[in-house]
Amino acid sequence: MNEYISKKDLPDGGEFFDSSKVGLLKGLLGLVGGVCLVATLIILFSFSRSAGEEPKLGDWASYSYLFAVTFFFTLAVGGLFWTILHHATNSGWGIVVRRQMENIAGLIPFLFALMIPFFFTQVRDDLWEFEPLYRDLVAKTEPEVAPALKKDHEHWKHELDAWTGKVDSTKKLIAAGKSSAGEGAQLQVRLKEAEANVALLTRHEPTEATVRHAIQDKSNHLLTHKWNMYFHASKLRLILYAVAFILMVWLLRKWSITTDKEGGERLFLRSRYWSCFFLLPFGVGFTFLMIDFLMALNYEWFSTMWGVYLFAGAALNSMALLIIVVTLLRENGYLQKVVSLEHYHLMGKLLFAFCVFWAYIAFSQFFLIWYANIAEETRFYLLRNAEWWNAASIVLVVGHFFIPFVILLWRPVKKNPRVISFVGVWCLLMHALDIYWIVIPERAPSLTAGNTPKLWSGEAVILDVIAFLGVGCTLAYVFLERLKGVSLYPCRDPRLNESINVAN
Repeated sequence: MNEYISKKDLPDGGEFFDSSKVGLLKGLLGLVGGVCLVATLIILFSFSRSAGEEPKLGDWASYSYLFAVTFFFTLAVGGLFWTILHHATNSGWGIVVRRQMENIAGLIPFLFALMIPFFFTQVRDDLWEFEPLYRDLVAKTEPEVAPALKKDHEHWKHELDAWTGKVDSTKKLIAAGKSSAGEGAQLQVRLKEAEANVALLTRHEPTEATVRHAIQDKSNHLLTHKWNMYFHASKLRLILYAVAFILMVWLLRKWSITTDKEGGERLFLRSRYWSCFFLLPFGVGFTFLMIDFLMALNYEWFSTMWGVYLFAGAALNSMALLIIVVTLLRENGYLQKVVSLEHYHLMGKLLFAFCVFWAYIAFSQFFLIWYANIAEETRFYLLRNAEWWNAASIVLVVGHFFIPFVILLWRPVKKNPRVISFVGVWCLLMHALDIYWIVIPERAPSLTAGNTPKLWSGEAVILDVIAFLGVGCTLAYVFLERLKGVSLYPCRDPRLNESINVAN
C-alpha cells in the first residue's frame, strides 16, 4: 500500500519547469525547426509549376508538408480530446497529468497557423485536384452555356404560355356557367392543375447558373455534385475549424490556470459543464477537417468511417505522447510525488483500449469496402497495394496493432514507465507511417496525370524528412516554451488528493 499523500505534502503553488536546464535543447530545436520550416515554405512557393509545365520540387513538397502538419495535428487534437473527455466524465484519476494534456492541446493554434499555406492556389492545386479539374470543366463547358440558355428559355416560355392559356380558357368556361355539375368539378380540377404548373414554371425559370450546372453535371456528375455540395466552401470551413478548436483550447486552459490561483469549484464545475457541449463541435470539426485534408486528395473516393478511423489514431497516439512527456518530466525530477505507477497503469490501459479500437475501425473500413467491391471505393486500397506500399500496408497492420497489443496485455509493462514509454514511441512511429501511407501514395498519380504514375520516389523522401523536421522541431520548441510559468499539474484542483492517491 502506497503512503497517502495530501496537498500539504506538495510544494505550495505546484511544481514549475526550469527551462534553463533545457536551453541548449530548445536552441537546437528552434534552429533545426526554423531552418527546415523556412526551407520547406521556400520550396513550396518558389519551385512550383506554372500552367502546362511538368511538376517541380514545390509540387512534391506540398504532400510532404500536408503529411507533417496532419501528423502533428492529430496528436494535438488528441490532447484536446483527452482534456475534454476528462472534464465531461468528471474523471478523477487524471488530474495530475491533465496539465500535460492541455499543453499538448495548446499546440493547436500554432498548427492552424502552419495551415495558412493551404489557402494558396498553387499549394491547393497540387493536393486537391478537384479544384483545377473543376476550373477546367467550367472553361470547357462555358461556350455551351449561352446557346443552351437561349434554347431552354425559349422552351420554358413556350410551356409557360401554354399553361397560362389553359388557365385563362378554363376560367372563361367556368365563368360562362354553361357546364353541368360534373363538368364544373372537372374544370375546377383542371384549373388547379394548370395554376400549379404555372407557379412551378415561374419558380424555375432557366438562369445562367442553372444551365451551367446542368451542362457541367452532364460532363462530370461526381465532380459537379461534390463541388456544389461540399468542396467549394472548404476554405471557409477551415477558418471555422480554427475558431472552434482554438476557442475550446483557450477556454479550458484559462479556466485550469485560473483555478491554480483561486482554487474552489467554480471554474472546475464550469469546465465540466462546457466540456459536455465541446464534444459535439470537436467530433464534427475533426471529422470534416480530416475529410477536407485527406479524403479529398481523391475526390472520387469516400468512406463513411473516415472520421472515426483518424480519431482512433489521434486518441491512441496522443495518449502515447502523454505517457512519453510525463516520463521525461519524471526522469528530470518533476512530478515525483503526484504521478505514481498507478497512473501509468491507467494510461497504459487506455493505450491498449485504443490500440484495439483503431484495429477494429481499420478492419471494419477495409472489410466493408472489400465486400461491396465498388470501383470508386476499392481504388484507395488498390493504390496502396502497389509497389513497396504493399509492404508498408503489412507493416502497418502488424506494427500498429499486433505488436503493441501483445506487449500491452502484460500488466508489468503498463506499470513500468520506461518500457511503456518505449511502446509509446513505437506507436508514434506507426502512426507516422499510417499518415504517410494515407497521404504520400496520392502524390505521384496526382502530379503525373496522363503519364504512367511512379508511386514511389526516393528523391521526394528528402522533402518529407525536411518538412517533418521543420514542423516537428518547431512544435517541440513551442511545447517547451509552454511548460514555463504554470504548474506542471493543477495544484488547486478540488479532486487533486483523489488523483494523487488513485489505486486500480
